[in-house]
Amino acid sequence: VPASHTSSFPDGTYGGEPCGYIFRFPGKNIYFAGDTGVMADMALFPQLFGDIDLAILPLGSHYTMCARKASFAAAELLKTKKVIGCHFDTFPPIAINHDEALKIFEEKGVELVLPKLGETFEIKA
Repeated sequence: VPASHTSSFPDGTYGGEPCGYIFRFPGKNIYFAGDTGVMADMALFPQLFGDIDLAILPLGSHYTMCARKASFAAAELLKTKKVIGCHFDTFPPIAINHDEALKIFEEKGVELVLPKLGETFEIKA
């Protein structure tokens, strides 16, 4: 699915089209946003593919969405109740305040999971 992000290599050459993915499993749809900003197209995904049970959204702000924008995308556009954060805390420009991010999502009624760097998790159907 579409994503809104620049796509170039450090030398300035073209890096290809940015994209996200919707994984459809029996009884569960998962949206992996990739690197993107919030975009109106996200409102179409539940209409076209069915309920989004889980979204994996970037929260690092500097290059993608901040927690406020990601919580808006989750609650208002994707209509999902659970988000796993990605693209944060791997280097200083994309460090986030975890407590603040959790509070912002809680205010929207969306559960936010912030995995630790290198942590693995299982998504069950």
